Amino acid sequence: MKSAVHRHRHVKKKKKPSLKEIFRLVLGIFLIVEGLLHFITTSQFVPIIQFMPFHMVVIYLSGLIEIVLGLLFILNKYRKLVAWGAVLFFLAVLPVTIAFENAPGAVIASLPWLTWGKVPSVIILMVVAFWYTRD
Repeated sequence: MKSAVHRHRHVKKKKKPSLKEIFRLVLGIFLIVEGLLHFITTSQFVPIIQFMPFHMVVIYLSGLIEIVLGLLFILNKYRKLVAWGAVLFFLAVLPVTIAFENAPGAVIASLPWLTWGKVPSVIILMVVAFWYTRD
C-alpha cells in the first residue's frame, strides 16, 4: 500500500506562466480590443484613412483581421503563422499610423503626445509579434 506522500509525488505542480506566455495573452487581448474598436467607434478611424478608396471596407476588414489574430494568439494556434501575419499586419498599418500624424480632422490630432505614442507602440507590437516567430 502506497503512503499519502507517494501518491502526491506524482501530482504535477502548476507551472508559472513565462513572460512570453504573458505577452502572448496581452498581445491577443490588445488585438481583439483594437479590432472591436474598428466596429464600435468606426468614425474615429475614418479621418485616418479617408484618402483611401473603399475606406469603410478597409476599416472593417482591418478590425476583423485584428480580432482573428488576437483570438489565434490567445488560443495559441498556429503560433508562427499567426506571428508572421501580425508582423505583416503591423508593417502594413505603420505607414497609415505615420500618415495619421498629419491627418486633418483626426480625433486625437489635438493631443500630439498621444498621436506620436501610436508610432512607437506599433513598432513595439511588431517586435513582440516577431518574437513569436522564433520558437
